[in-house]
Amino acid sequence: MRWYSPLYMGESVKNSRMFYKFKLEHTKDFTGVYCIVLSETAGELLEICSGENLRRNYRIMGEPLIVGLAGTRHEAFELTGRILLDIHKKTGGTDVHGFFGKVKEQ
Repeated sequence: MRWYSPLYMGESVKNSRMFYKFKLEHTKDFTGVYCIVLSETAGELLEICSGENLRRNYRIMGEPLIVGLAGTRHEAFELTGRILLDIHKKTGGTDVHGFFGKVKEQ
């Protein structure tokens, strides 16, 4: 899995970044976290998927770039909005792929 640095974190998971990264990379059925990934689908910006679904399907999806983690689905929607606002403030547009393509991954 590829991880964006600095990773956007929801309030409920921000103090456990390494724990969630380890669990997502090494546990098959990991629940309790939602991942925000850069979409590979044409015309889409970001996707929200549960950690369990990401872990089960990440080989099918290719190597998704994980840009954020949230503890609940609602928090994931809020975090996605925060990411898009941050990109708009920094670039003046909504070129999500261009923004994350220019940054360093960890």
